[in-house]
Amino acid sequence: MSYIEITSERLDEMRQRNQAESVVMINLLKFRDCVEPGHGLDDVSGRDGYVVHYATPLQDIFARLDAGNEVLFANPALAAVIAPQGETWDMVAIVRFRSRAKFLEAMDDPQYADLVKIRDASLVDSRLVDSVDVRPEGYPTTVASDMPDRTSISPTVEGVFAEVVARPGDEPVVMLNLLRCRPMALPGAGVDGLDGGAGYDAYVDGLEASPVGAAAGLEVLLRTHPVATVVGPADEIWDLALMIGYPTRRHFTEMATSEAYRPHGTVRSSSVSDSRLIETVSMTR
Repeated sequence: MSYIEITSERLDEMRQRNQAESVVMINLLKFRDCVEPGHGLDDVSGRDGYVVHYATPLQDIFARLDAGNEVLFANPALAAVIAPQGETWDMVAIVRFRSRAKFLEAMDDPQYADLVKIRDASLVDSRLVDSVDVRPEGYPTTVASDMPDRTSISPTVEGVFAEVVARPGDEPVVMLNLLRCRPMALPGAGVDGLDGGAGYDAYVDGLEASPVGAAAGLEVLLRTHPVATVVGPADEIWDLALMIGYPTRRHFTEMATSEAYRPHGTVRSSSVSDSRLIETVSMTR
């Protein structure tokens, strides 16, 4: 099943949250080969339909409304390294807004009502996640919610990681991590007695401080906390989103396949109940 439309029901739910709060909107995008007919964009690719004919004029709406938006990432996605089988994405776009109210004001703008038709006609699937900088009270907040039918903790699709390894090793990469934490970390990984959120914090802190992490040159470029999935399955919810940069793809793959990483990977697996790991590169590649 695909998810494309931004429904009025999900927007109404956003209106119930803190309107003054700065938000970071995370977009996962899967483009059509060509824009659906009926929009005057015959033979235009889905990517160009979205980027050129939707996202570019959308900036005019944001400017007119003084939305205070900042594009943090607009990266081609090359591989869903950790994801349910069949889930793939073409782009990760992450945009900060001065406030949730400003984002919603743009969504309610009459000009946007026409523009969003091009967005929807350019996509075959998407996700839109509302996230915030400040860790929510009661973190991790997903533990009382039902789990989705399809979850992923480690690479499950044979060949995907091999494709990552086969690409040019000297290209910088940025990995999008979406994490749903366990109520309590599983025992035996060195984080006994911690909730999954604290267990994952221990994983990141330990990896950053370790020789294998230092050798990988990893850098946390963005850390934000999802509070709702605006477009996507209602039960596909997250506690933490990270964009982690590596100087080169080789730095990432050598870290992930090293014996020294294994204890850190065990801490990660014991702390999360669902996750995504998506390989992205700069738009300028």
